[in-house]
Amino acid sequence: MKLIFKDEVIQFDTQPTVEVMLNKINQLLDNHYYFSHLIVDDKEVFDDPERYLQDYLSGIREIEIVAKTVKQFINDLLLSAKEYIRRAKPEIDSLSDEFYQNPTHESWHKFTQLLEGIQWINQVIQTIDTTKEKPKNWMNYIDLISTLDSELKNMEEAIENSDSVLIADLIKYEILSIIESLGSEIQSTIDTEGYHHDLN
Repeated sequence: MKLIFKDEVIQFDTQPTVEVMLNKINQLLDNHYYFSHLIVDDKEVFDDPERYLQDYLSGIREIEIVAKTVKQFINDLLLSAKEYIRRAKPEIDSLSDEFYQNPTHESWHKFTQLLEGIQWINQVIQTIDTTKEKPKNWMNYIDLISTLDSELKNMEEAIENSDSVLIADLIKYEILSIIESLGSEIQSTIDTEGYHHDLN
């Protein structure tokens, strides 16, 4: 069986165990790459590769590891966040208007989606924060996320007091502003250090 990663080809003379194979894959990736998926005998395996190896390892001839560099990984995360922010901004703006008038059941549902989106952005920032290479303007991200966290604490208070006008104010003047600033930082990082995927 062969294990391929970039220019390296490892030949196993005896049938390796799943554990040996996973250890070897992790060793090859080291801290410089993020795992994307496997190509097993020309079949792409994205979901639960460990399980796939457990089920089919004995019949496999060739495994190729597909991975991204840390820089590519960060760039892709930031592109996803940028796209989310682009789509979310008009929604956030109209949501604040709904809370000024009189929030409906639907308004609260959208509000929950907003909080989930903010949580996802938070996770993106935390994930990048654990990497060795960070964008040059990284401290700006950290400052914005910290400000966002304190605004969310104010939001908790507004929700507890059922103060829909304060919720609307916080959405319109604080949350939206921070989200827009994050969008600008992401744009700046992509323009100076990253790249856009060619859409052609």
